[in-house]
Amino acid sequence: MHSGIRASGSERTTRARERTRTGLLGARTGLLGALVLAAALVFSLTGPVTGTARAAVAVAGPCQGHKIKTYKFSTGRVTVFKGSGFICALTYAENPGRARKMSVTLQARGHRAVTNSGVFRKYAGPVSVRAAQRCVMVTGSVGRGSLKPRWLQC
Repeated sequence: MHSGIRASGSERTTRARERTRTGLLGARTGLLGALVLAAALVFSLTGPVTGTARAAVAVAGPCQGHKIKTYKFSTGRVTVFKGSGFICALTYAENPGRARKMSVTLQARGHRAVTNSGVFRKYAGPVSVRAAQRCVMVTGSVGRGSLKPRWLQC
């Protein structure tokens, strides 16, 4: 590659530009690779939305629609909302602030259950299922207290 002759100033500048361009391309490729990896990770954790899983749709924020029911139990309450063909639910702690195990589950009849559970301070959820004219089972828990399964829209 080197013939022992020094490159002129313009040739050195051209080579430097090529190295910089290659470095930027490498950085872009690295960023794109990281984004693809992150998307693959999310997809692998949530699974494909096919078959009966189409009925289950996670909601990113508080439930949309209007409140249709609140079920109270010893350590909390489950509030259910309905809007645009979806049923959405959250489980609230009776005394928020202290982290404890909570869960909320919705299941449209004939479809998979959608659950959000973990250790939370205020509420678990929201979870949402497509349930136009279907019976939907709702359950929830806060600590040792829980709501026995209840059916909606039946």
